[in-house]
Amino acid sequence: MSIVFRRLLSYLIDLFIILIFTFLIDLCIPNKYENDIKILNENIINDESYFNDYVSLYYKTDKANVFINVFNTFLILIDFVMIPYFTGSTIGQKLMKLKIKKKNITLEVYVCR
Repeated sequence: MSIVFRRLLSYLIDLFIILIFTFLIDLCIPNKYENDIKILNENIINDESYFNDYVSLYYKTDKANVFINVFNTFLILIDFVMIPYFTGSTIGQKLMKLKIKKKNITLEVYVCR
């Protein structure tokens, strides 16, 4: 199995893990505007213009989903930043037996005169 395929597969495993958690959170926290959105979508399909209602409803929905968005961002940071920082690789990389090699990076600054 080539290294590119293993890296891609490890990335997809990490994304799948994050998607499972976000899906579970979405199931636990129902969208209280879901029925209103369905009605509004049906009105728009029937050529009834409700653009202002549509914008305000989606604004309310986004405002209600702030917790979910913050939690999703936190999950991504944990999986792609915190876990590799402490263990050296993500969960997908561990399953595919890949490891992040640390390189010493020197910063060279050039001053143009």
